[in-house]
Amino acid sequence: VHSFEETGDQCILSKKQVNQPKTNTTMKVDQATVLRTAVSTVGVAVLGAYLLFAGRRKHGFKRSSPWFLPIDVFLLIRQGSMAAFVRSRMDQLKTDIFWIYFPGVSQRPNLVVANPKDQATLLAKEGKLKFYAELPDTVTLNHGEGNMQELSGRRHQVLRKVFSSLLSPRSIQAFVPHILAQFEAMWMDIEEQSKSGPIVIQDKICDAQFLLVAKLFLGLSPDTPEKIELLAQLREDFELQLNGHFAPMKSNQFKKGYEAAKRIQKYISTRFEDVLAKRREILETKDSKDLPVIGSAMESVADVLLKDGSAEDPLIVSDVKDNFNLLIEASHGTTMTVTTSAMYFLNHPGNKKSLELVQQEVGSVPNPGVEHLQDGMPYVESCIKETMRLAPIVGQIGYVMDEGMTVDFKGQTLSGPMTFTMAFAPNYKDPAFFPEPETFKPERWMKSHADEASEMAKLAYKPFGTGRHMCLGYKLAFVMMKASIYRFASNPKRILEYDTNRMKIVAKIFPDGSVSEGLLGQVIVS
Repeated sequence: VHSFEETGDQCILSKKQVNQPKTNTTMKVDQATVLRTAVSTVGVAVLGAYLLFAGRRKHGFKRSSPWFLPIDVFLLIRQGSMAAFVRSRMDQLKTDIFWIYFPGVSQRPNLVVANPKDQATLLAKEGKLKFYAELPDTVTLNHGEGNMQELSGRRHQVLRKVFSSLLSPRSIQAFVPHILAQFEAMWMDIEEQSKSGPIVIQDKICDAQFLLVAKLFLGLSPDTPEKIELLAQLREDFELQLNGHFAPMKSNQFKKGYEAAKRIQKYISTRFEDVLAKRREILETKDSKDLPVIGSAMESVADVLLKDGSAEDPLIVSDVKDNFNLLIEASHGTTMTVTTSAMYFLNHPGNKKSLELVQQEVGSVPNPGVEHLQDGMPYVESCIKETMRLAPIVGQIGYVMDEGMTVDFKGQTLSGPMTFTMAFAPNYKDPAFFPEPETFKPERWMKSHADEASEMAKLAYKPFGTGRHMCLGYKLAFVMMKASIYRFASNPKRILEYDTNRMKIVAKIFPDGSVSEGLLGQVIVS
């Protein structure tokens, strides 16, 4: 072993303890160097393989990432929303059809389809291929196996027929007075509370809409201390359940949501059995035409089951209970988020003209009825549609094709099990479909307007999904959202003020778009 000794300007090489063993420090340095070299080599090899195989084709379509390095989950998290992830991969891969891999989330091959015409081609075969929606296992556990979105065939058809009774003219006409009264009280309450300073608008809307949904679906009103306590518990449980849908299954967040879901299901089951028994007794003593006026959605559904004999089928009754959970959650959650976003856009200083047009239209309808909330007030409806373009709730839907099914698509024969992810929202910000895509322009949805959206843009726009698994309650959702905006704008001096530098539309995994901080602001009369 040699060492250097510095002497003046010279370095003298001398022998010292030639037989001395190497030190541990030297060995550690050597091992560290080898480890760094190995890691670097492997890293370069993996990166090289990724660059070589990313974009390679499978069944004629490009892969977003190679099978041995599925990084799509990390790219999704990095982008912040599914719409942004799909758009980034479309730009990178130069295609609107590609395979994605989400290990631990979906075990099936997953083909993203973003072109509206290609989506229409596949969904035209939805019934034949027995498509059903792909949802996380956590959602299935919370909502139950009877969730109609995860069913196909006769079982799915029966449930859609049963719940379509909620959208009958008779039902909605019975709901409208409750809807208008609830939102009138809500905006007056928000206005009063705003006198003390900014409040979270979305929370107030959510509270009011949950009370409304409890009344419409369950026939439950806060008219006794016991019912007030029950409603508070249900409100908390639905929030816990919703938060648990997209949480890891072993997390405390999911466990709390799952326990809340069991409490919800227990209440709904008991409540529905009671309603079913009472409606059966009435039906046995009176002609079906003489049934009392509908007071809740549960009564409507119970009547349908009793009239067609489905009430004697335990599986259908169980499925109905599961779907009441789903519909109650979606009815107040979706409308709450979209109404909040609509308030953000309509009260933004840059959209002052849109708010004025809403106020003018509302002023021309002094006493709105079901005909106004369903088919009338086209500008108010256009504002809601434009809101859902800029801040969609769900920007894509995965449709499962089971094993044994095949489909010819774009010159390829694809076999199940696999998932087709219909990506709608990436097109909403594409100027090829929507010129000035970041601009709030309700006129896109006004018939015969100079800025009316093209037929291709309308084909691309699917805020509630499409096909047989389209959101069943979308018509009722529009009635509720139009009623809320109507009541807000019925006072032309009422405005919502908020910090435009602080409040923004933010992208998330779910919902795809919503207002930051739940829209912190004040409702005032100017």
